Amino acid sequence: MKKQTSVFENSLIWFGAGVSIAEILTGTYFAPLGFEKGILAVIIGHIIGCAMLFCAGLIGGKCRQSSMETVKMSFGNKGGLLFSVLNVIQLVGWTAIMIYDGSLSVNSILNMGDTGRWIACIVIGALIVLWILVGISNLGKLNTIAMAALFILTIVMCFFIFGNGNGMGAAGDDSMSFGAAVELSVAMPLSWLPLISDYTREAEKPFKATLASTLVYGAVSCWMYIIGMSASILTGESDIAKIMLKSGLSIAGLVIVILSTVTTTFLDAYSAGISSESIFSKLKGKYVAVAVTIVGVIAAIVYPMDDITDFLYLIGSVFAPMIADWQEVLYWVTIASITLANLFAIRQQNLKRLMAFSSISQAGYIMLGVIGGTADGMSSLVYYVLVYAVANLGVFAVITIVALRSHKFTLEEYAGLYKTNPKLAFVMTLSLFSLAGIPPFAGFFSKFFIFMSAFQAGFHLLVFIALVNTVISLYYYLLIVKAMYITPSDDPIPTFRSDNCTRIGLAICVLGIVGLGIASIVYQTIDKFAFGL
Repeated sequence: MKKQTSVFENSLIWFGAGVSIAEILTGTYFAPLGFEKGILAVIIGHIIGCAMLFCAGLIGGKCRQSSMETVKMSFGNKGGLLFSVLNVIQLVGWTAIMIYDGSLSVNSILNMGDTGRWIACIVIGALIVLWILVGISNLGKLNTIAMAALFILTIVMCFFIFGNGNGMGAAGDDSMSFGAAVELSVAMPLSWLPLISDYTREAEKPFKATLASTLVYGAVSCWMYIIGMSASILTGESDIAKIMLKSGLSIAGLVIVILSTVTTTFLDAYSAGISSESIFSKLKGKYVAVAVTIVGVIAAIVYPMDDITDFLYLIGSVFAPMIADWQEVLYWVTIASITLANLFAIRQQNLKRLMAFSSISQAGYIMLGVIGGTADGMSSLVYYVLVYAVANLGVFAVITIVALRSHKFTLEEYAGLYKTNPKLAFVMTLSLFSLAGIPPFAGFFSKFFIFMSAFQAGFHLLVFIALVNTVISLYYYLLIVKAMYITPSDDPIPTFRSDNCTRIGLAICVLGIVGLGIASIVYQTIDKFAFGL
């Protein structure tokens, strides 16, 4: 039997993911907000991002499947294959970029020219290969030593940074909005979504391991963000190497850079290997991961890898935390998410797959609140996520109940549901109407507010495209309603009675769908909070 990882071992892995130069660098961008607002943005963003990270990891842990294998559950073998290919491409790229950036930081500290940078690339690559060859299940002692060293060194870093409290209370400027800062904070947890199941699938206790991994990563990542922000406020620098030198961290800073780059990049390379197994089952993930690392080292030596970050952000459909033109990237990602997902959804007969593509489309609408980087956008985003969560839970609750009781999954099999299970059909209809944005349900108001925020930010064409796609989504949502109420069936889903907990859950969803639209105080409270920040 294959050795499984403990909760502690999983926690160590994600401690290493959190202690990252990329996280510290992203934290430096929060300096314009000032210390207090910056910390609040970091915490809010990580709560949102880590909640999604936990859900993704738990699915892989419970199913004992890798991240890309779990994708096939919703999108089928061909859809999963596409995601696997894209994931491998982006992970190869990120492996090279992390090695490249790590070597630059090392060389800035040592100041040894190109030769020093090449040596740093090779050393970092060799350590990553060592981590890979040891293997996830056997990393215990090695990871414990590395994490203990990183923990001590980051404490030392904090001592030097926080030892001088001058400027901590300095007021921020207007060069970054609070909404954009929350987006940057969400970015890092979301970037790990395609990877986390590769590690939780091997956990002895999936739920506890996923929860521990998420909490440890979230706490450590927040810590790294705050270190970067505080250091930038105190030193006036955004370059990691210069910050460490000004803080008096030369050798200690060097070790932090190397170890954090290794422990973070290892996850990219290893997951690239695991994802490759979803493409070609005969491949050995460990050896592919070694090959990915070697390619990353070579690429980092011969090419300025930061030049391809735009391309990788586009592939990953994640927020762009480290590039100046993040709005342009997010603009095209939003269009692609909404449009392509809707087109794929129209073709689906399996309701679970249809709603999976619908969720991707809804994520595109959520990005409309992010792209403007305004307080209005932030208010709309929070309200939209709240409404969407309630409506989506209602839909998937009905689908799950029907699947468990009757083993029926397709649109055709839902014909006549209204006659046999009118309450379930009613909940499904309200939820779909809310997702479609039909008044007077909460989904209408959430879409209105988020469209208005993007329109006021100047993204007129984007809003128009989103409106067109809303009509498209209405079409396939109404197909489900038509099947339940109009389409005749000789073999309808049998009548059954749900348990009390299920009925209470469905009732809460209905109250949320109706109440969140009627009770204006909900949005007003969110809006007041956003503007107050």
